[in-house]
Amino acid sequence: MKTVLLLAALLLQSPVLLKAQITGEVPVKISSFEAISGHQFNSLFWKTACCIDFARFEIQRSYNGTDYTTINTFSASSFRCQSPFDFADSTANPLAGHVFYRLKVGDIDGRVYNSKIVAVISNGKGVEINSLVPSVVSTTTTLSISSSENIDANISVINTSGSPLFTKTAKLTKGLNSVELNLEAIPSGRYWLIVRNSKYGSKTVQFLKQ
Repeated sequence: MKTVLLLAALLLQSPVLLKAQITGEVPVKISSFEAISGHQFNSLFWKTACCIDFARFEIQRSYNGTDYTTINTFSASSFRCQSPFDFADSTANPLAGHVFYRLKVGDIDGRVYNSKIVAVISNGKGVEINSLVPSVVSTTTTLSISSSENIDANISVINTSGSPLFTKTAKLTKGLNSVELNLEAIPSGRYWLIVRNSKYGSKTVQFLKQ
């Protein structure tokens, strides 16, 4: 009887949050996130779906893809989350060739979620891997790549012995690119994904195949 009364009280106080707890639904979902390099600032754009009253956002920046610093913090209501977000970063180091960004989102229970990482190539030239989502692959995964120009790239997957198991050619356009990869035929194990092009060399990311 006490359990029933407690659930009823919670439902009256916060029906949306209770729904998220019971169903296992993620309270704040980032449906898209991209970054574009500009002459005076870098522009970030993202969309979210919130099933809680308020969410806390931190915009974080890194110059090495590992160490991040929060450059802006704000809260948004569930109503505000229905519209796209944007942010102009005018404080990024203009001499940095690559700038990485991610979103850190917190809910009212103190849970924290990190977005995928996106990168912009400021004054430099080249190709940068932003993310591989999911990084634990079952069948397909999406590779996010930033490029400073239109260029062809060869995408390959090699095992720990260096043997190739998958290859694909992609035509990258200037800015952000998403390439879907079907890795269903690859056996379970740990692999390296390599993006190569004749002009800028190669970039790698590690992933796990279930």
